[in-house]
Amino acid sequence: MSEVNKNSIWHQKWNERYKQSSFAYGKQPNVFFEKWLAQFPSGKILMPADGEGRNGVYAATQGWEVTSLDISETGKDKAFELAKEHKVEITYQVADLADLTFKPASFDAIGLIYAHFLAADKSKFHTKLNSYLKPGGIIIFEAFSKKHLSYNAKNPAVGGPKDITQLYSKEEILRDFKAYDIITLEEEVTLKEGTFHNGVGAVIRFVGRKQ
Repeated sequence: MSEVNKNSIWHQKWNERYKQSSFAYGKQPNVFFEKWLAQFPSGKILMPADGEGRNGVYAATQGWEVTSLDISETGKDKAFELAKEHKVEITYQVADLADLTFKPASFDAIGLIYAHFLAADKSKFHTKLNSYLKPGGIIIFEAFSKKHLSYNAKNPAVGGPKDITQLYSKEEILRDFKAYDIITLEEEVTLKEGTFHNGVGAVIRFVGRKQ
């Protein structure tokens, strides 16, 4: 796997966010992720953009074999700290998400929680992730909707990208994950996750099973 570009804006941004002793989005898993992960038998799960590891570590406590990855070394350090606190182990790779090189059909599930990318990269990355998921595998997805900008303008504490091209629509999800049986696809929720996700925001929540 290629080395992270340590001079990139994204690398610097997330290292800066995660360098504090407190956890930027809290230590508890995303509520939607927690709810839906419990619906499926444990196996191997890939957690791209896992940051400080709250979701990957939670999955490990539920018996999943977890591979987390992110662009931030400080995120990795915090994730290992959290894993030690919960007495579980995870694999964590620091890498650019565009440089993933896993074998096809390596994972039983993928957790995509607030994994926002540049417009030119979103669909390409989803296509690559699809190749890593086994037939019958599950994607659990939550990210900010294109409708979120109006909520962010009213309450910046709710967080999220301010570039609408990095946000999602249901139509994009249906296009990028067209070879999936839709288990649920919904929009809008109240967020309370650490320092950077607090308040009412518009999000896309999706669970799908690969055909």
